Amino acid sequence: MGRRILVADDNIDTRQILRALLTRSGYDVFLACDGREALNEFERVHPDLALIDVMMPELSGLEVCRAVKSIPHLRSVPVVIITAKTDASLKEESRSAGADAVLIKPFNPREIVGTIRKYFPPGSEERN
Repeated sequence: MGRRILVADDNIDTRQILRALLTRSGYDVFLACDGREALNEFERVHPDLALIDVMMPELSGLEVCRAVKSIPHLRSVPVVIITAKTDASLKEESRSAGADAVLIKPFNPREIVGTIRKYFPPGSEERN
């Protein structure tokens, strides 16, 4: 079984594009359409990494990140915030919430895969 990646975004097109890209790259992808569902999926799936949109219904991506980083058995899961906002304060807010990285939309496929590979380089041990 490949690495598990949770994609949480309220935009269905973004979820589908990321699922297709990451599945082709060999990852098992799980989807959430809002912040509350993202937290539920963290507990259900125990992902190896999460891509979380900052602006979502129910809970924002930053709220999800803070919650995940406060749960001992999930704290080490890398959380990458994805956003269309380009202001510098969002990057600082994301880091303060515990995010491991921030990607600005629109992003290209190499950027997404490259960011994930920083956490799971080719040849690194996969989940069993």
